[in-house]
Amino acid sequence: MDIEKEIKELKRIVSIHEPFFTHQYQYDQGLLMKRFEKIEAQVKKKRTIEKKNNVIAKLCTELDHLYFYAKKLIPKNITHDLGHKKELLKGIIEELILVI
Repeated sequence: MDIEKEIKELKRIVSIHEPFFTHQYQYDQGLLMKRFEKIEAQVKKKRTIEKKNNVIAKLCTELDHLYFYAKKLIPKNITHDLGHKKELLKGIIEELILVI
């Protein structure tokens, strides 16, 4: 169920009951608490995923910067041996990562 729909349903349940304790009221309160806990868990999970995605995005950006920086460090006259150029690039990036 969508979180907004869940919240509307919870508000509906709360508005139905009078502030005295009956068996049905206590039962609905228990359901209400379970739903609130479920929503809180979903929100917490969503925030955790957002934080992880943010960290991954920052790492990807930094790796892009490292790649372009390392590419600039390779002399322009190395064009005949592509394998050597790739190894140089890989080595430079590894060294830059170690520095970071």
